[in-house]
Amino acid sequence: MKAFSESAKGHLDKYLQGVRACLKECKSVTTDEVLRDINEHIETELESATEPVGFDEVDGVLKRLGNPQQWVPQEELSWWRRIILRLRKGPEDWRLAYISLGLLVLAALFSVYNKETLSLILAITSFIISRAAVTVIGNDKELGGQKWLIYPSLVVVYVFIGFWLLVWPFILLFEIAQGYDHAKIDMFPWNTGNETPYWTLASMFFAGITFLWWLTLALVHKKAPQLLGTVFRPFAEIIKPKSINLFIGIMAGLVAICLITIVLMIKYQGWSAYFIKILG
Repeated sequence: MKAFSESAKGHLDKYLQGVRACLKECKSVTTDEVLRDINEHIETELESATEPVGFDEVDGVLKRLGNPQQWVPQEELSWWRRIILRLRKGPEDWRLAYISLGLLVLAALFSVYNKETLSLILAITSFIISRAAVTVIGNDKELGGQKWLIYPSLVVVYVFIGFWLLVWPFILLFEIAQGYDHAKIDMFPWNTGNETPYWTLASMFFAGITFLWWLTLALVHKKAPQLLGTVFRPFAEIIKPKSINLFIGIMAGLVAICLITIVLMIKYQGWSAYFIKILG
């Protein structure tokens, strides 16, 4: 294999990445075979070239080879993948990243001017384009610098989803506790204008249920990591099995602490009868 200049090698790598993206879900063509044929053709074309081979020489060979999309039968590509590839490939393969970030910026601007509906539509569209780009491109290394334009819309949506996925038990239980606060707090022996004992018990209960929910999520991820990986792609890939095991241990310990504390509070403060009344 001939030695290439840095610019020539980068140009060739970008072309091969485009071929991989096009062939990712192609069933009738094997990616490795196509890449091998391309490399063999390039070696033959550049057999008499002086080393290190320059950018112009490699560029001439690649132009003769044609667009990376030609290596896969178009009928094997889904309609959305054809659109994404058409947007991404060409003289400026950063177009998809620019579109994604541009839509997100527009969404932010419209939200400032109280155009919430239009802002939401633009943000969702930006997210869909970013997810499609990540799916087509394949991995973080192939994204390169484009990730700084593609990732922002993913982060915005993932933070929103992650927040509600984690805290919804606490919010729901807090609303329920407020209802009991006004309706049944007079049943408690500490009803002397000080609601601290009630909310102490309620807070421990909230925390225990929330930690139990997080423990459940961690166990589900350990059993079926592809679920979280699909929802939060590509960021879920950074979660390692050791981290999940540590998190499971911590959550199990916190659930146990909350449960023991609640039992002790009910038992030694003489709240058993009143606790039953609450549940009733």
